[in-house]
Amino acid sequence: DQAQTVHQYADILLTDIRQGTTSDQKLKIESQRMSLEASSVMEPAVAERLFEATASIIEQIERDAQRATHELSTFHYHVAACGDVKELKRLVDLVPLSQVHNDYDHRSALHLAAACGRLDCVALLLSAGGDANQVDRFDRTPLMEAVLNAHDDIIELLRAHGAELKLNAHRQGMHLCQAASVGDLPLISRYLAAGVDPNTSDYDRRTALHIAAAEGSTLMCRRLLEAGANPRAKARWDNTPAHEAKRCGHSRTLCDLLFEAEANTNLDDTTQPAEDSTADEEPTEESA
Repeated sequence: DQAQTVHQYADILLTDIRQGTTSDQKLKIESQRMSLEASSVMEPAVAERLFEATASIIEQIERDAQRATHELSTFHYHVAACGDVKELKRLVDLVPLSQVHNDYDHRSALHLAAACGRLDCVALLLSAGGDANQVDRFDRTPLMEAVLNAHDDIIELLRAHGAELKLNAHRQGMHLCQAASVGDLPLISRYLAAGVDPNTSDYDRRTALHIAAAEGSTLMCRRLLEAGANPRAKARWDNTPAHEAKRCGHSRTLCDLLFEAEANTNLDDTTQPAEDSTADEEPTEESA
């Protein structure tokens, strides 16, 4: 019953929006025309009051249009998050996404669909012209939402449509190193699938491979090496990942893996951890 009521209300609202866009404009023009025609044969004081009344009517029309647009946008967020692809398609067909506003956190319907794992809704919104790289108040794109909420199929779909995380090199490195420090191999894999450079680093120029080696995770080190992580990368204290594994007393298997990778890496092919010019900047109030 509740779903039916919501859909009925959506029908009323959409009809109002579709018809209102044209009728509002006509009403504004007609009101202005009538007031101008009438003012030509009226006393100035009467004409002034007529102009004020006309302005009030136009202002009310604009307020109603803004309210309707806000409510329509709320419907988009709701059906996208719930995965109601049939209702979402009806909304998108009736009103272009360009007329749908983002919510109070600057999130779009695509953000919510990606966060909630609604693959069909994500596909529909992308085909309808949804912005795959819209950044919300938390500096997250729909792709970041898919990464953090473990939706591999949506990551693949978004990447196919040119989606990015919109993170500079320093922030990529911080995210990847944080995942390595807690041993979250699936999250690291999703970051890599989303386009994060495995050679980005933290404030001490440690890459995720340094962290994984220090933590003694052979599986994580293998995954990072497969993704192109540089085993010769040196952190602030000139230590490589292999040195980290040995210093921390980890298994012979892990140390051999890293020393062998280091020995087999061509010096000409190695890259130092990616640095970003904004890494040492003080955080702004917005980023904080």
